[in-house]
Amino acid sequence: THQVVLSTEQAVELTFDLVLGSRLMKKCAVTFKPEQLAEQHCTVEALPLTIVAGEEFAFFIQLQDSYRNGLSGLEQMIQIVIDSDTIPPESSAITKLPSADLGQGRYQIRARILLAREALPIKVVFGSKTIWKAVMEVLPAAAKASRCEVECPEESRVQFPVEVHGLFRDEFGNVAPSEADVLQVRLDGCLLKATDALLSMDRLGHFFVMFTPKRDGEVRVQVQINREKLMEQKVLVRGLSSWTREDASRWVLSIGNVDPAV
Repeated sequence: THQVVLSTEQAVELTFDLVLGSRLMKKCAVTFKPEQLAEQHCTVEALPLTIVAGEEFAFFIQLQDSYRNGLSGLEQMIQIVIDSDTIPPESSAITKLPSADLGQGRYQIRARILLAREALPIKVVFGSKTIWKAVMEVLPAAAKASRCEVECPEESRVQFPVEVHGLFRDEFGNVAPSEADVLQVRLDGCLLKATDALLSMDRLGHFFVMFTPKRDGEVRVQVQINREKLMEQKVLVRGLSSWTREDASRWVLSIGNVDPAV
């Protein structure tokens, strides 16, 4: 009885002949399979560090054993999750999309993140093993009228500033600070036109619309976000006869410093 011992660090299939002298004894084939995954030898490439919420992105991952043999056929075991105690990993904030096994342990992983954050910690995992950690900047998508918030008073008084205020949000509910051209306002009534509206916004996503009715009646206010209607409302404007002493005092304050002797 003879024992033949073969050893290799490569995951390969070997074919060889066993001969005795010049006599062929047997044709043999041996398959050396990879060992278990060694996360310290796995790599991640081309993972973008800045993305936009809701947009698809992709990266590459190489799965290897301790001898750097590639592990194929394991795409479903690869996940990308949010590495945070305050956001459950199973939340819908991040979704893995159909991905590809490129062979020899190399995979292309596609995903989408819906949660906008300046610094979102994520990790790439294989089962319970962490392959890679990173911090991504996820920018909000464009403001969406159907998700934005707005408040408008139902009535005011002539010569009193009316303020409409709200909050920009994208289609996923993220606060979405926006530029001035995102906001469009139309005014009709009480001698007002669109150019009478003063628009402002801040870096926290709030927006403000202010206008001053020049006569009593009704003002129809329409606010659009990226040309989509956010709100349309009538504001009842009461005349001077409805003013109280407190109204008069507030009006004086609204026009700045006035010498009471005048």
